Amino acid sequence: MEFPVSKRSRFLGRGVVPLALLAAGLAFGPGTASAASVQLDGVCKYPIYGGQPVKLTVSGTFPERVSVGLSVPEVAVDVELETDFFTNSLALVEDPSETVEGTASVTYEINHAGATSQVVTKVPFGAAAMPKNPNFLLPLTGSSTLPPVAVKDYSPVQYSVKSFGATLRFVDDAGQAVILPPVTRDLDGNPVPQSDADPETVDIFCKIVPATQATTLAVVRPQEPICTDNLKPPTTPGAVVMDPADIGRTTVTLNWIASTRQPGPCPNSSDVDGYRVIYDGKTVELPFDTTATTIFGLTPATDYTFRIYAVSVYGVFSEALVVKATTKPPLGGQVVKYSYGLTGSAGLKTLSKGLLPITGGIDADLTVATGAFSADLVLNQTQGRLIAAGFLPVTAKIGFVPSGKTTGTLLDGVLEATSRVRIKVQEVKLFGAIPLAGGNNCQTKSLSEIKLKSTAEFKPLQGGILAGTFAISDLNGCGVLNGLVSPLTAGGGNSLALKLTPKVASAS
Repeated sequence: MEFPVSKRSRFLGRGVVPLALLAAGLAFGPGTASAASVQLDGVCKYPIYGGQPVKLTVSGTFPERVSVGLSVPEVAVDVELETDFFTNSLALVEDPSETVEGTASVTYEINHAGATSQVVTKVPFGAAAMPKNPNFLLPLTGSSTLPPVAVKDYSPVQYSVKSFGATLRFVDDAGQAVILPPVTRDLDGNPVPQSDADPETVDIFCKIVPATQATTLAVVRPQEPICTDNLKPPTTPGAVVMDPADIGRTTVTLNWIASTRQPGPCPNSSDVDGYRVIYDGKTVELPFDTTATTIFGLTPATDYTFRIYAVSVYGVFSEALVVKATTKPPLGGQVVKYSYGLTGSAGLKTLSKGLLPITGGIDADLTVATGAFSADLVLNQTQGRLIAAGFLPVTAKIGFVPSGKTTGTLLDGVLEATSRVRIKVQEVKLFGAIPLAGGNNCQTKSLSEIKLKSTAEFKPLQGGILAGTFAISDLNGCGVLNGLVSPLTAGGGNSLALKLTPKVASAS
């Protein structure tokens, strides 16, 4: 649809156009009434500028209770809609004498007695002058009411906001309508009809965004006969199987199924007003809509008995739900298992210009209270090209056989470890072809002690880098050239650098 480019349809300056639809409160006569309101975020689709954010506030005064067989009377509601119609720096017109008028539409959903009905309210409002100050919020006023609702049973009457929109008409200082193109599709892209055939008005289509917002405006509860004799307690709270994860060292989380009123001629006398949890001479008071609570400050490794009562509006206690739990032992007894893969390199001081790549893994048991650990170390066979005697190229295959557990400590982020290994020389070749030594029996006479320490803060869940030195003793069982090969490897000050990367972690 084309529209004329004139003063009626130009967009100059900037501003915010809010819509406030206000209605006077309604007195309900004898009884108690209370104010209720709901505020919702939304988006409205306007001509030219498309979807823009809005905020809808609906409020009114509702009776707290109405007797069964009577009706919730008409309820006056206030509606306020604030919207950045012309996004950041746009407004309809400059002249403060120009006006806006129209009708707002709010759809309510009413739930009661297992049935749902919808009520659409139309709120006409008179012409209001557009402000010259673009930062001024313009209130447009009107009034609407929600119709009476017959109270058929003891279920609550719930009022919720379902949807909203508006039909607007902008008028210039000459009293003529500012013509705008119609909105033909809603925010979801669906075709929408126009509310009337008047080209001088434009329909604004809105939706509640996000849709997960609570839209309840008010809940009116039926008034029941009050019994003051032969009072009954609520039903006993229902048992829930306790999850082991709900039991800690100093905490226990309790869960139960909500209590209900007792059947009978005066059921409201046993309405649940709250819950009491009694344990170890202590009492915890909880509201009526609670079905779980966590008890803090308990002693580790201690047996506890918790008694959970429902309490009626008249202070009558139900039978107790008894829950027994034993808190976990103190932290000092905890052993945490860590498993790491490791990579790195070793340098032999007697051999120059070459490093032996190191791979393997380590599985550790860490005692949390002391920081001490023991571990099973696996170092894979490795091989490398090295220089012997300063000029002889040799290739070597080396194996490592751990002796006993790797032990150490992790304290204040510093990891220190000691391992003892037997080094086996599987193969040594000169120029990569001439065998010098090797075999299953070619190994160090003594165990090599490897001492490692973290180079920076070691975090068990992230791993870290370890570095240290070790010595290699003389070789034994390496064949006829044993006396030649042994001096090439024996000696101290050999370097080792390893990076530990965690694989899995679990607690026991």
